[in-house]
Amino acid sequence: MILVHSLFLVTNPITKEVLDSLTNCSHIIRWSATIIRWSATIIRLNDDLWTFSDEMKRGDVPNSINVT
Repeated sequence: MILVHSLFLVTNPITKEVLDSLTNCSHIIRWSATIIRWSATIIRLNDDLWTFSDEMKRGDVPNSINVT
């Protein structure tokens, strides 16, 4: 995603072919965003599972474990 955004910061002129190639690969960008979102959700739930008992002892704010 960073590469797509950095493309507009280069000094070379951007041609129509370059813009068309970005349009053609939009399904890959959406697919990658979905993978990142689900990976982040799994990591967040895993973190909540591991730290749940310690956070409850400290009286921390609710997390995804006791909200559901």
